[in-house]
Amino acid sequence: MEDGSIAERNESDVAQELLQNSRTGALDTICFILNTYRRKYAGYSYEKSRSYDIQANASESILSAAANNQSPNRWQTG
Repeated sequence: MEDGSIAERNESDVAQELLQNSRTGALDTICFILNTYRRKYAGYSYEKSRSYDIQANASESILSAAANNQSPNRWQTG
């Protein structure tokens, strides 16, 4: 506690916190392993293609806005 005293927690609170921490850790581990294999077998091509799609949509928005004498809409995703 803030005043320096020790707070007692019941067993279910501790168990719930441990369960939540375990779930978070497991999810992080799964994401790490998935990304490792995705990069190993697909290279960075998936990430690059997604990046190129975003750049293409942004370019289209800019060119369309310039043709219509408007400012580009940076939230437009195509």
